[in-house]
Amino acid sequence: MTNLTAIQTATLFNVSREAIRQYSLKFAEFLSPVARPEQGRQRMFTPPDLEVISLVVSLKAEGKIFDDIYAALRNGQRGDIPEMDRGIIPRSDSNEMMLSNRILELTAELHSNKGQIELLKEQLRETQARLERLIAENAVLKNKQGS
Repeated sequence: MTNLTAIQTATLFNVSREAIRQYSLKFAEFLSPVARPEQGRQRMFTPPDLEVISLVVSLKAEGKIFDDIYAALRNGQRGDIPEMDRGIIPRSDSNEMMLSNRILELTAELHSNKGQIELLKEQLRETQARLERLIAENAVLKNKQGS
């Protein structure tokens, strides 16, 4: 199975595109990077994303609130992907779509790594400052012992 666009996903689950967008925002931590792209990028859904959306749609249909759905997702529950009408399935020979998805994934990974790098740089600066303080304190102690 290939990735689906938001419109294809909405069609698959018989909900509005806006509902899919809202579910993607509300339950982003359970979705792949391509399902929660940067602004201006196309949202795509992988098969595991579709399982998440399936559970959300079915629990919403049962009248469950977002907190209940969130708890179910946290517990590892996922829904079943319905049979797809051939009309909503993207062409499997679409290299452009696959490359676009890969670019989105790599972009999301890059942004995630940038955040991690900045955090590590800050931790390094703090550790270096602490080390310098300890070296200075050690020098003072050595001077006191030598006097």
